[in-house]
Amino acid sequence: MVDLAKRYLPHHFSFFSAVQAYNRLKSMISNCLLSFAIVGFYHIVCQSKAEDIKVWAVNTNFDNPRNWEGGRLPCANDRVIFSSSSSSVIFMPSSFAAAEMVLPINGELVFPKDAVFNLTGKTAQGSCIGQDAQFKPIVDDWYNPDNWNITSDRAYPRFPSRRNNAVPHAYRVPCTFDSVQFPPQTSFSVQGINPAPTITSLRINDLEYNREDLAKLLASSTGKLLFHNNPTINIINSPCSNPTGCICGNERPPVFSIICAFKYPCPELECQDPITVSGHCCPICAAKIIAKTNSNFRMDRFLELHRKLYNDIFNQVDSFTSKISENEVQIVFVDGTNRNSLSNKLSLLMHTIYNTGNQSQYIY
Repeated sequence: MVDLAKRYLPHHFSFFSAVQAYNRLKSMISNCLLSFAIVGFYHIVCQSKAEDIKVWAVNTNFDNPRNWEGGRLPCANDRVIFSSSSSSVIFMPSSFAAAEMVLPINGELVFPKDAVFNLTGKTAQGSCIGQDAQFKPIVDDWYNPDNWNITSDRAYPRFPSRRNNAVPHAYRVPCTFDSVQFPPQTSFSVQGINPAPTITSLRINDLEYNREDLAKLLASSTGKLLFHNNPTINIINSPCSNPTGCICGNERPPVFSIICAFKYPCPELECQDPITVSGHCCPICAAKIIAKTNSNFRMDRFLELHRKLYNDIFNQVDSFTSKISENEVQIVFVDGTNRNSLSNKLSLLMHTIYNTGNQSQYIY
């Protein structure tokens, strides 16, 4: 690991000049990923909030093949069986036909407005030969990072259809200053909400919930099907107001251990020099910058530099910026291609700008 870390006073440049650092590191870039940490810039003037939007990504919808035995949706000549042990809220499609339906002992079927629902009895209908279709919804865990989609001003590039691989596991789960959403037209079943998470806001089916509203929902029969085991979810209605950013909070014990239990064992990596990243459960093929900040640091102007650096080439690099301590910011870069050097080049370019004093052409 090439370590350019050095503490120094505000407004001083790096121990290495930017050109020296660039030239020294440039020769080490090869087809494998180079891991390095660069710390110490004090002359960025910026501001941003740190909250993200975390959207629940899995559901117990009727038309989701994941919820059916064998991954097969039922056809019109099938007998649909809701297991007596699967106590769930199930969002139904707008149009549905089956030969027969066996309902669960405890559960709810939610039909959209003007839905069409027919029980036809067994009749031959083309390729639908008629068989039992078993509905087996999965109860998913709050702290599993794979169960959330993230929208963040701190993640680049901003392609909603692409999962950003630079986001550490701890930040894929709702943080203290995040807004949490359970999308409309979906049903869900969540467990493992312990220890109690703290979030800024909560929307379920496009309805905003405050603490009192949520308490009523959790005490209801529907709420007990949606959120298992009588959980506590703290809603603080207080977004991040610190211009230097806010710390996520998921790296504290025991939360981080719970998150990482879903990611172990760590995968085998193709790069020769993986790095460790704060908030990530496993080593990864990436580059990173660790930046020391002072009270003049402003996150939003810092992120503006990222935005201006991205182009058609660097759009193939995922990046994510996070405040990891009171005076440290971490930027992670992960290649979206097999060229492996792009993340290093982007991080080196950013380091050069930070340390030459030329960032005024990027930050206004």
